[in-house]
Amino acid sequence: MNPLVYTAAQVAQMFPPELEVTEYWVNATARRHKVGTIIRRKRVFTLPQVQRLVDLQAQEAQQPNAARRERAKTDRQSAAKPKRERTPPAADSDVTPLQPRPDRARSYGGSAS
Repeated sequence: MNPLVYTAAQVAQMFPPELEVTEYWVNATARRHKVGTIIRRKRVFTLPQVQRLVDLQAQEAQQPNAARRERAKTDRQSAAKPKRERTPPAADSDVTPLQPRPDRARSYGGSAS
């Protein structure tokens, strides 16, 4: 009897060995394309989801590596935010300057006379 769900390791073993699909690739691709279900902190897949991963692997195999890198670069680049200039806080006239603490407040050890 076939199980209802498959783990990432089982899905990786379903691919032919010449494709060199790893458990890491299965998890990363599933996370990126929102495929699979998380049960007890493990991502598991049903047969239709496994078929979707097979289709995604075929799509990635058709793309040359340079095109993948260029697409990743454009995804990472976003509109550059202008840098905010830091202005020193304004000196208010109603703020009192800091005073050093008295000596008795600093003495933690010693006699308590």
